[in-house]
Amino acid sequence: MRILLLDGANANTLAITRWLGRRGGFDVHVAAANRFAPAFRSRYCKARHLLPRSSDRASYAAALLELVGKGGYDVLFPVGSHSFAVCADHHAALSRHCALLTPAPENFRIAESKAATYALAAAAGVPFPHTYAYASRAELAALPISYPVVIKAAFEMGRNVVAYASDRASMLAAWDRMCAENGFGPDAFPIVQQYIDGEGFGFFAFYADGECRTTFMHRRIREYPVTGGASTCAEGWHDDELERSGRALLDRLRWNGVAMVEFKRSRSDGRFHLMEINPKFWGSLELSMASGVDFPGLVIERLGGPPALELPRKPDVRFQWILNGELFHGLERPRDLPAIGRDLFRSRKDLRLTDPLPHAVQVLLVFRYLWRRIQGK
Repeated sequence: MRILLLDGANANTLAITRWLGRRGGFDVHVAAANRFAPAFRSRYCKARHLLPRSSDRASYAAALLELVGKGGYDVLFPVGSHSFAVCADHHAALSRHCALLTPAPENFRIAESKAATYALAAAAGVPFPHTYAYASRAELAALPISYPVVIKAAFEMGRNVVAYASDRASMLAAWDRMCAENGFGPDAFPIVQQYIDGEGFGFFAFYADGECRTTFMHRRIREYPVTGGASTCAEGWHDDELERSGRALLDRLRWNGVAMVEFKRSRSDGRFHLMEINPKFWGSLELSMASGVDFPGLVIERLGGPPALELPRKPDVRFQWILNGELFHGLERPRDLPAIGRDLFRSRKDLRLTDPLPHAVQVLLVFRYLWRRIQGK
């Protein structure tokens, strides 16, 4: 079976490439916007394809349609948010050439929009942080706001666009900077909401035409950036309230495919508060696979491929993402280095000595990070 994996620069795309390659029976091709994408260098990647950046959705869609039209693929496998959006919007055209699994475009857009997601949460009775409504900078400046607050992009950006503020001046400065750097205007002003002090948790699921087939949950141990970002260390978890809240949202959307619902458990009231829905494969996918849940296999099985692997569930697996995860976290917060070191003796890790070349690319990215830090960028 020939599979085209998108978003080759993503760590989870590398994980899927290796997962399918080790399983055997799959001819895995990878597409990315950068020739230095780590998944390109995997021994399991049989062919590489350069595409425009997926954030340029129009150009990306045209190039992707051309590629699948002549590639002879059985399955198209989006991984990141922008590629999922393109595949959902162009499902009919793409499916003439290969099988793919996406939610309905209108449901994807709800999950992609934080405002629409919070409206969905309100209807489902799922707690979420108080979010301030405003239509202009002047209105925002005049609002009676309880600090601290979080300022974040109104839509999924495919990267972490978030800032924190403890007073009105720092909030407006962060808001101005975010709008200027990302071109946010009246149709997509940043979300300003109550800061929830607590641990991060994730609910992950695979749905088939509105029916929940498989779930997994995790607790974040560390992340990068340290103020809020992708997991650099996480462990398997289960909580009935977390599952009820996550399923309540995806059930209402009659979801189709994979999704992650992100929560924080407040230290003040102990409840799980919704942060966002990620309508895509999540960064910590490798933890769920190490814990015995074959999410990539479930997608392929749904599209007519071989059955997903039936693996024993392993509770409480702890997983670390080393080179572009824990290392960056430790550089930003050195006091966590002893904990990172201790976890090395008990965790599963993303390092693969049998597939070393992707790590060489990741090392180059570490040097680029250090250089930018020295330059103050």
